Amino acid sequence: SIPSSLPTSSLGPSMPDAPTYTPTRVPSPLPTSTLGPSVSVAPTHTPTSSSAPTICYDIRIVISMKGFENDETSWEFYQKRSREVILQGGQFQDDAIEEYEAKCIEQDDYVFKITNSGGNGFGECSTCGYYLYVDERFIGGNTAFIDADIVNVRLPLYQRELNDDMVFFNGQPTCIGDFFLGIVTGDNPQGITWVLTNEDGETLFQGGPYSKVFESYREFACLPDGHFTFTVYNSEDGASPLSIPYFVYVFGIEWDIIILQSSLLSFNTSESTSFVLGV
Repeated sequence: SIPSSLPTSSLGPSMPDAPTYTPTRVPSPLPTSTLGPSVSVAPTHTPTSSSAPTICYDIRIVISMKGFENDETSWEFYQKRSREVILQGGQFQDDAIEEYEAKCIEQDDYVFKITNSGGNGFGECSTCGYYLYVDERFIGGNTAFIDADIVNVRLPLYQRELNDDMVFFNGQPTCIGDFFLGIVTGDNPQGITWVLTNEDGETLFQGGPYSKVFESYREFACLPDGHFTFTVYNSEDGASPLSIPYFVYVFGIEWDIIILQSSLLSFNTSESTSFVLGV
């Protein structure tokens, strides 16, 4: 069975509640009818150029503040290289569930960032959260954070150099597994890096070093079948080094769980875990 959340105690006192990646909790797509009459749909963003890219993706962001009025929380979705803001929102009212869409976004790296100026995240709200979809595929979300939550969105979702081994359906690669990663930085985020490699040692995805202290970073990757190894490094040192909490989820194509790992990584150490998809 897929646990509804990771034990908070295993992630350390500085880690908010881990996100729930259970299909029944985060359906894909999220039926509009379940959002009730309070849903407000923001105007759809469309490319400013006269000719849309030949390969593009639809983004959908659902923000639930149901039962929690908060004018300190805001968010934005922007292109990483240009910092162009594509979607943004904030100033939430009580019982608000808002849905935002961006149509035909071109291949590139993007960032979703949600912040709370009071350092309180969603507070104690049990029905609050954010949920991100690419072409109606759930790629990330969370129901708790402190100062900020950051999700790196890489389009296309699959690794660009693995086309020879991908299974295609209607011209698009089929994911054999969904890879989710979350890391909370300590007081030296520049010391944190991670890498996901295949059985030949080739780097598929990597992240870090980071720039902000005590922020939560999240990643999603669509993986083909094969053997993979995830390694995270924490080279933090100094007068008062902190262990960093991180978690890794990998789900198969039918949401069967392949790996669920959470740990506190001490300074000047690394940890690796391997898993197999589809073979």
